[in-house]
Amino acid sequence: MAEQEESESDRRFNNLIAISIAFVATFMALSAIKSGNLDKAISQTQAERIDNWAWYQAVRVREDMGLVNVKAMIPFCRTVEEGRRVIELMAGYGLKQGEHDLEIYAMCELPANVIYADEFLRVFDGYSIGSNDLTQLTLGLDRDSEMVAHLFDERDGAVERMVTLAIEAAQRAGKKIGICGQAPSDYPEFAEFLVQKGISSISLNPDTVVQTTHKILEVENSLVTKSKKLTEPSLITNTVIDSDVVQTIDGPEQ
Repeated sequence: MAEQEESESDRRFNNLIAISIAFVATFMALSAIKSGNLDKAISQTQAERIDNWAWYQAVRVREDMGLVNVKAMIPFCRTVEEGRRVIELMAGYGLKQGEHDLEIYAMCELPANVIYADEFLRVFDGYSIGSNDLTQLTLGLDRDSEMVAHLFDERDGAVERMVTLAIEAAQRAGKKIGICGQAPSDYPEFAEFLVQKGISSISLNPDTVVQTTHKILEVENSLVTKSKKLTEPSLITNTVIDSDVVQTIDGPEQ
């Protein structure tokens, strides 16, 4: 019996690894096709086969494996129309938004995602701020370039303004918004800024979870005091803290 359980566990783990690889291959292939830089070693037909297989695996992980809590996250969506097309494409492969509680989120990592946040959030079920790309594209730099890497800073006023606008748009839409990227792990003051703005969830590096969680608790309790709410200090933070896992629940009350 133990051997059977171990075998089942291994099978599921291997399936998840295969799915992860499939999605990486798919996004690489689609990006190449879209940009017109498709490598000669792979044809568009081959890329489409990879794409078909990846969507099939995504359906399997929810329906056959029962992991209905798995949500989709769409990266680098440049226009609202492109977002609608992605939703339609996914539906064609059996991944229908809202069906079996399927939620489809978008990465908020382009200035366009902030400027048209209200419109994007009518299409998607929520946002996850990609602070690394949003910082690069807001400040017009490449953090891997020795010439301008020293200017990369998520705490720059322009970046914080973009993050604030995205959070406010999500709150207006009644949608959840989280953040992934290095900033909350590297800078406790940035994590404090996010909580003050009402972020729903924060992803952290494992080695910073404890200290940053304590900081977040302090900020949330301070906000409670300032708002004169008669409540005991909470021992559990309202802001979801993730260790390399994207997850969302309701954030602090505004």
